[in-house]
Amino acid sequence: MITIGDMELLFLLPTVFVLFLVAVYHRQTKDLENTLSLYKIYRKQLYKSDGKKKSVKWNKMSAPHVDKINFHDHLRDKEGNEYWFHFEFGFIDHKLDSKKLVDRTVSSKESQEAIETMWKIEQEIFDEHRQKLSYRFWSKVERVCQRLTNMARNKHLIPYNIRKQAYKASGRLAENPDCLKWYKDI
Repeated sequence: MITIGDMELLFLLPTVFVLFLVAVYHRQTKDLENTLSLYKIYRKQLYKSDGKKKSVKWNKMSAPHVDKINFHDHLRDKEGNEYWFHFEFGFIDHKLDSKKLVDRTVSSKESQEAIETMWKIEQEIFDEHRQKLSYRFWSKVERVCQRLTNMARNKHLIPYNIRKQAYKASGRLAENPDCLKWYKDI
């Protein structure tokens, strides 16, 4: 999730949409790490939260992992129409440099109902197929094979303490203290 201030969106959208979007501070992005961390853009600088729930401390990111961040948002008006927005913010020298509205899609209530009807028809057909004995049999075989694969993977993983010993001996741990952070859960 990324928090974008209303001033950042002010000149990208008509005023009506900005007023709606100001109420929603958090937007979705998949461009920054593969974690559920919180980010915000404040005074053209990217910040990352320390992950604490109560007293959040925002740390200035010295180098964004990407030079462009895409994020998405949507809103629904009183008539039931949905508006989807896709933004792209560009960074140069760790500062916000460019803001662009990539896409704005409008979906009317009627079109949403038509899509919902199509999905219901498709799901009825899929559910009928899922009730067949052959489907249930091969689904069970797949689950068993997945469990066996996970068990085999866990049996041949290099333990954390051995990895730490190897990194310490090679000098990698001294050079990059964060090199083991991806292996802590193993």
